[in-house]
Amino acid sequence: CGERTYNLQFYEAFKVLVCKPCCAVNEEKYKLMTKTSAKEEFLLADSDFENLGFISRKNPRKDGWNEMKLYLTQQIEEIALFKFGDMIKLQAEKNRRKEAAYDRKKKRKVKETVLRKTDDVERTPEAALEDDGSRGFNRKNKASTYTFGSGGAKANSFGSAVKAGRHVHQWGEEWYDEVKQTWRRKCLECGLATSFEKL
Repeated sequence: CGERTYNLQFYEAFKVLVCKPCCAVNEEKYKLMTKTSAKEEFLLADSDFENLGFISRKNPRKDGWNEMKLYLTQQIEEIALFKFGDMIKLQAEKNRRKEAAYDRKKKRKVKETVLRKTDDVERTPEAALEDDGSRGFNRKNKASTYTFGSGGAKANSFGSAVKAGRHVHQWGEEWYDEVKQTWRRKCLECGLATSFEKL
């Protein structure tokens, strides 16, 4: 273009001789990109950025955060083309990774569903413990199986009332669960099912 002054930042960072007016006219050619965007768009690893120059700028999101490293998009594209061969192969790799991530997520969802799955009719304390991850569930139920009187803690049946106003379980018929090899019973009011052993 005949301009004698060059953009010093671009020369020091990227070893590219370009004047500021040409930078503005060829905006797409001299576009800058953050490292995070480059990694997502061009599937580059951290090691691919080791020999690249960058311009540091203040992070616009928050003053206390580290400075942003801005890379020249043209140089990033060259590395991506060297790594993948062409843009079609890059896009194919992007699609493959998306599908793999979707499959992993789907498998994890199926696994969680299987772990959480219980019968519609009954809900055991063990299943409830798995469902919501509440570690206090068993302690709470154990505490409700005791009454406290002058003689100390005495074990009563599971659904006995400890204080007035608490729910008292109305147990239905007991049955033997062949799969778990335990006796079971279910509250007719709240639907809680429990396992127990008969002596």
